[in-house]
Amino acid sequence: MLSDFWFHDSKPIRFEHDEHTAKLWLDYCGTVAELQFDNVYELDVNGDPTCNWIQEFHLYRGWPVQDLIQFDIEFYRIKCKKVTVLSVSKESR
Repeated sequence: MLSDFWFHDSKPIRFEHDEHTAKLWLDYCGTVAELQFDNVYELDVNGDPTCNWIQEFHLYRGWPVQDLIQFDIEFYRIKCKKVTVLSVSKESR
């Protein structure tokens, strides 16, 4: 689903969460990816929404808890059990 999408130079355009789940929408040149994070263990959000262009992207197993996934795109760091791409769509501009 991510064939026309790049994390590098994408921009977070929406983020929401509840006690156990988070969703993040990223826009890369008009292509919007919606990601869902299940069984969220920890999250850290830090940045300025008007200028948060992603320069780094990391996805790796958590430490010391190996069954967690660490999703890290500089301004959003999320530890969870599962990451799912819910949709990828072209935005009409």
